[in-house]
Amino acid sequence: MLFARWIVLAAGLAGTAACLESAAQAPGAKPDLIVADLRLDGTDLVLEVQNQGPGLGKKGQQVEVRLQGKAKAKAVNHLIRMPMPVAEFAVEEARVPLTDLGLGNAPDDLILLGVVLDPDGKIDEDRRGNNSFYRQIRARGVAPERGDYKKLPGLPDLLITDITAKGPSLYVHYLNQGKGATGADFLIRVSSKRTFDGNYYYRFPVPPPGKEMKTGGFNVGLLGLKTGDIETIVATIDHEGRVRESDTRNNTFTKRLPIP
Repeated sequence: MLFARWIVLAAGLAGTAACLESAAQAPGAKPDLIVADLRLDGTDLVLEVQNQGPGLGKKGQQVEVRLQGKAKAKAVNHLIRMPMPVAEFAVEEARVPLTDLGLGNAPDDLILLGVVLDPDGKIDEDRRGNNSFYRQIRARGVAPERGDYKKLPGLPDLLITDITAKGPSLYVHYLNQGKGATGADFLIRVSSKRTFDGNYYYRFPVPPPGKEMKTGGFNVGLLGLKTGDIETIVATIDHEGRVRESDTRNNTFTKRLPIP
């Protein structure tokens, strides 16, 4: 009798666990694939793809990745397949020898590369607007500080904290006030008399939680401003919607300031 009660209790616990798992994985939730990193390692190009969630990827499914760009005046157009990152925040890595791209050994000059995940749209995703990625890669370079998206699974919360002016340039200060970080990248839109959306070769990585950072200078001429103006500036972080965040209602900041 006691054994029978234990079986019933175990079945109940299993059912509860299944319900909790089902609740965590909302019905109809889809994966969201992003390029988390693209870098040189010796004579290999290393590509990292992350699933921002909220849905799970399909186990065993392959992701097609199109590499396109230019290096040493040579055009690059190469298709690879790599494993789908299944769990939320999971990361998969692929290594592509530079010889496969027709580039020989590790180049000393600049590689301009674009990456398109799932170019034929075979994977049903939560969002597809962040499936393209661009990077200027040098054999030697310093990567900007970013949140550890492999060790800090959880959603970031991007927030603009200030806009400052120095000389003919504006600087946007921003913070990740969330508990985690993903490998996504983003642009900052700055608007006044004119609007500047940024350059997709210079997207920003998600900072570590609690880390405040600032952009390089936006020349005021890009916004139709000049020295002596006193104007309202509006900055929007991740205006493309590439980063899955815990809160997107705080992504816009407005400030009126003099242009020195």
